[in-house]
Formats: sequence, structure tokens, C-alpha cells
Amino acid sequence: MNRSPGIYLFLSKWSKIRIPPALSCPYSLERYRSEFAKPDIVYLSILNAGELARFFMLALDPDHTSVELRRIVIAQKGIGPGQDAILPMEDYCRERIGRSRIWLDVFDFNHRGQHVYQKLGYRRFN
Repeated sequence: MNRSPGIYLFLSKWSKIRIPPALSCPYSLERYRSEFAKPDIVYLSILNAGELARFFMLALDPDHTSVELRRIVIAQKGIGPGQDAILPMEDYCRERIGRSRIWLDVFDFNHRGQHVYQKLGYRRFN
């Protein structure tokens, strides 16, 4: 499942996860708890030296083919492993939850995100 050395994905239960203050979280903790309690939400955490470094929130689409990459929360931008973590997340989606299509929304002002996703082969659609 791991394509990148040092990048490990763990399917986690929200109750066992402590989000370090360094992580930039666009939702409140209560909102995350609410989201992670939903049966169609998958939470994958990435640990660095035993600490939570970033996590993915995936939403399973009812078509049983697609998954929405709803959120990536990271501790530090611009250090590279976030991009490397996307590849194992894609493998997880295909191999573990049987989803062949991953989609996401990227804000117009998020030029870094658009560049990374295009570099990884994601295409724009309407």
C-alpha cells in the first residue's frame, strides 16, 4: 500500500486521534467529530515519528465507484510529503475500498493545490 518511504496511512477511529495544535484545521473539532461519525466518511492519518502530521477525509459516493477527497489537513505546507502521501491514499481507495474514481474540489485561489493535482494526473471537469 505504501509507495513512498516513510509515508504510512492508518485507518483511524476519531476517538483515538489527538490533533496537534500545529495542524491547520478548517473545521472545528466538533465538526470533525460529527463528520467522522458518519458511515460514509473514511479518515486516513499520516504519522511522522509517531505524531499526526496530516490526515485525509474521504467521502464515499453512493455510486460505489467514486470517492471524494474532501479534506487534507497538514501540519506544515511546502515540505513535500503531502504530495507523496496522495499516492498511497489513491492505492488505499482502489485496493481497500474498491473505488476507481477519486474527485475533489480545489478553490480558484489555491494555485499550489491545482499544480500538485494536475502534476499527479488529476483533470478538471465540470
